[in-house]
Amino acid sequence: MCHSIPFCLFHIRLRVTKQQIMQPIFQDIRARRVALTVLFLLGAAVKLQAIEPGSATALATLKLPAELGHVSQVLPADGASTQTSKIVLIIQDAHGNYTAQKSMAGILDYLAEHYSLKLIFMEGAEGNASLEHLRHTGPLSVRKQTAENYLKAGLISGEEYIDTISDHDWVVWGAEDLKLYEKNYSAMLQAETLKPQLESKLNTIQQAITQIKNKLYSLQLKELESRKQAYSSGEFKLSGYLKYLADQSFQVDLSLETYPNIRRMVGLTSSVREIQALNLLKELKALERALMEKTAQTPEEKSLVALQEGISLYAKAPSREWTSEDYAAYQEHRDTWRFSLWIPQLKELASINGIAFNRQDNPAALDQSLAEIIRFYDATLERDAAILRNVQEKMASEGRTISALVVGGFHSENIAQLLVQNGLNVAILTPVVGQDDPPINYLEIMKYKYRDYQHKHSPRRTDEILEEDLLE
Repeated sequence: MCHSIPFCLFHIRLRVTKQQIMQPIFQDIRARRVALTVLFLLGAAVKLQAIEPGSATALATLKLPAELGHVSQVLPADGASTQTSKIVLIIQDAHGNYTAQKSMAGILDYLAEHYSLKLIFMEGAEGNASLEHLRHTGPLSVRKQTAENYLKAGLISGEEYIDTISDHDWVVWGAEDLKLYEKNYSAMLQAETLKPQLESKLNTIQQAITQIKNKLYSLQLKELESRKQAYSSGEFKLSGYLKYLADQSFQVDLSLETYPNIRRMVGLTSSVREIQALNLLKELKALERALMEKTAQTPEEKSLVALQEGISLYAKAPSREWTSEDYAAYQEHRDTWRFSLWIPQLKELASINGIAFNRQDNPAALDQSLAEIIRFYDATLERDAAILRNVQEKMASEGRTISALVVGGFHSENIAQLLVQNGLNVAILTPVVGQDDPPINYLEIMKYKYRDYQHKHSPRRTDEILEEDLLE
């Protein structure tokens, strides 16, 4: 029996007509697209990290067709022999992007054909999530068209799509603990209720910071800010932006020795083909921060740079845009990154620079609202620990040395580290994402289906929904 919330219990037809299925709901997902696009810019430069001789052949030779995606990072297992340790191929899921889902389906199909993939894990499900039996319901042409319609509407995922229309002998397994999934879902709903008001207050605070920066920052700091914004908006390409940051580092005597991937990217070393995309993005953020701190000269500039870093990070939290590094930064600074400390500092800096900033909000209430938002991330990490455990147990019981795990961005980085720390080799695969695809309001679809799941005594499973269309 399938115990998937978003993929079995969620996928209920629930007053959804075929015409509605063909009309995706629009939503702004620019943040996810920008993050994934950065990785695609590196496609030609990315190569698997060198693995020690005698390691798993499948990992060392892993490649993907360019039209489907690319290998963005390989992480050898910690403290284990790469000759015998298992391999987990993490596929980064861009929820709600049709092209990404089709690419992901293609990647799974390719891995089954060329790397004998027999075990696929998916988030949001617990236990057997296979749709293999639907392959015998209706001709292939009907199955493809029906699954295509559901995929475009966001009602099924890429792994469900390929499981329905292919003939691969594999196991599709939900890696979740559903109690923790529901805890995470509840935290998400609570965060959604707080989001509008908190975002409004954060925007007001950020506007005040911008005014203070215009008065307080030196020309060098303003230039750094301008280039950073140009890169974030897409006006500045990654290669040019990294070259600019490297040049600025030399000017302020900031060593790039701790930024190996940036050094490779800007041609300071000869090993350009060993660039690791995800590590490069981490180094980029760290170098931006280090340059701002190094360029700031006066105590007031240093104070505002530090304050801006924390508030900018918090501004991303309500929209669930945090990476695992963002969460780690919060954990490191949680005792000092508080509105109860920041608001008095901002008022003082505003007063010194002749700027009106008379916020009457209760800073402690802002801190409490933010803590409620961060509960979502706390619960997500609990889920990750359960996913790790379930992946290990199922690979052992199935006797598999290689598996694929389909998870979203925040999960992928953290779970990758957990797997590596527990003796498994990991490769992170990034599917091609459609830049012009009409986005789907994935959150609204989840909430809609989840409400019906909670109120129905016998919710229909994915196979029952698809079967209706297949038999029509």
